[in-house]
Amino acid sequence: METQNLLNKLPKIKIVERFYLDLPENSGIYIYFKDGIPIYVGKAVNLKRRVASYFRVDLEIKTKRMIAEAMEISYIEVANELEALLLEARLIKFYQPKYNVIAKDDKHPLYIEITKEEFPRIITVRKNEIGKIPSIATYGPFPSSTNVKFVLKMTRRIFPYSDHKIGKRPCIYSQIGLCEPCPNTINNIEDPQVKAEQVKKYKANIRHIKSILDGKIDKVKGAFEREMKNLSGKEDFEEALTIRNKIERLEYIISPRVSVDSYLENPNLWIY
Repeated sequence: METQNLLNKLPKIKIVERFYLDLPENSGIYIYFKDGIPIYVGKAVNLKRRVASYFRVDLEIKTKRMIAEAMEISYIEVANELEALLLEARLIKFYQPKYNVIAKDDKHPLYIEITKEEFPRIITVRKNEIGKIPSIATYGPFPSSTNVKFVLKMTRRIFPYSDHKIGKRPCIYSQIGLCEPCPNTINNIEDPQVKAEQVKKYKANIRHIKSILDGKIDKVKGAFEREMKNLSGKEDFEEALTIRNKIERLEYIISPRVSVDSYLENPNLWIY
């Protein structure tokens, strides 16, 4: 569903006494509205519990103001925390809700950029840094740096990438498999065929990361399953095992779960 039409197709729930009791206890996104216009987008591990928290505790001044203005709410259930995180960022970027961008400056939210270079890098930037380096795609804003680190940490374990400029020696992350193949190493390969294979491998990792950030997780998983089946058919069981391990890691980060941090989450709305 395209972002532009998404909110028009969502049912809106009037904010009346104890309305939140009918909300699901699943991961998802919630959107507060005033006169049909989104004024805040948030994510939750448990929609019912998170939305209820706005009406059961003493709120900060800005949060209290937002709740006083809100007339309706909608929600979107998702399968896991990663999807909630990416959808939250996409909706905030598109709709620019008042209480997501209420700060006088916009220095806090982080964005993820995929640079447009010979060896594309995955980097984080602030709003005022966007565009300083040509990019293939930009994702965000992500309301907290913790969210950005979560996304990048989990994806990098499956699809190693570079976040550094080209140098002469392999970077430190290449030694622990998080920048593999390292662009610095690739540049030092003399055999044209071997070098081309490593370039292809590196750029494939970047494509997979882009697909995940675009929300096309099932597409990546499906491609891996087809590749594993093909390798098994050729009796290349060692490489098939490598692909299977990637599938298992991918399934782990997209599986529904509740983290310890979620239980410790401040129930108040945090607005920058």
